[in-house]
Amino acid sequence: MADTYQRGSIRKVDRAKGKKVWEWRYRVRGKMYQRTFACSEFPAKKDIWAHVDTLAKTVNEQQVVVKTPDPTMSMLMVKYMTKQLPELAKSTRDTDKSMLRVHFFPRWELVKIKDVHAEEVEDWIKQLKGADGKPLSPSSKGRARRLMKQLIDRAMFWRLLPVQENPIKLVRIKGVTKRQKPIVILPIAGVNKLIAAMQQPYSLMVYVAASLGLRVEEVLPLQWGDFDFDNLTLTIKRAYTHGELKVAKTDASNATLPITQTLSDALLEHKKTSKSWSARRFLYQSE
Repeated sequence: MADTYQRGSIRKVDRAKGKKVWEWRYRVRGKMYQRTFACSEFPAKKDIWAHVDTLAKTVNEQQVVVKTPDPTMSMLMVKYMTKQLPELAKSTRDTDKSMLRVHFFPRWELVKIKDVHAEEVEDWIKQLKGADGKPLSPSSKGRARRLMKQLIDRAMFWRLLPVQENPIKLVRIKGVTKRQKPIVILPIAGVNKLIAAMQQPYSLMVYVAASLGLRVEEVLPLQWGDFDFDNLTLTIKRAYTHGELKVAKTDASNATLPITQTLSDALLEHKKTSKSWSARRFLYQSE
């Protein structure tokens, strides 16, 4: 009868020509294996067990399978918020945080990263709705697609997912680049009427924006030092968005523009009576 142990079982069996061998039987991950050893080499059972013990250690190590759980989207999103978001512009941080909290976590929190498929992502984005219950605009849906693609890219970068083609490239959202509201263009008479109806410094702000084609975030942080009244130019150096003052993002944004003599005169007249504005107001004095 075989002696059975956690390290397998050993029994003595007869072979051809009267030879006797020790038969060692053991399992690795459910599969039975067998090895034999000559009794002449190991006369007593204690001798064969002493030999088998060294082999059993390796066999037991082979049976120990350390299985780590597959990373989930929750793990990925938390890591994205702690490691990636701080490196982005405040406007992007605010948008991504809101998108993750309102839309991503409720739908994808428990889903394994490897189980995120393009078809499911596209169907999910198409039905996204805002707090008012209305469907999100195409541009907002485009931001959701961008964020999901960025998450999967980061998952590969952080080795939470094997490097492969990002499946979110297959997701298509219609109308992302289509403007939802028509642009209203005021005629010169309408601009002049608007300027005349406003108080300083707001009338001057509108005058600057209309004359130079600037966005409001470029007008708000202007300083007197940005103007070269001798050469009639203005250099755009910074922008004010999402409650944050920052330098111009690109070389194209950091542009030097010509100003008319009429605009220059209006600015200099305002400068005579203006005080030092805070960083969030128009034309504050640079130190």
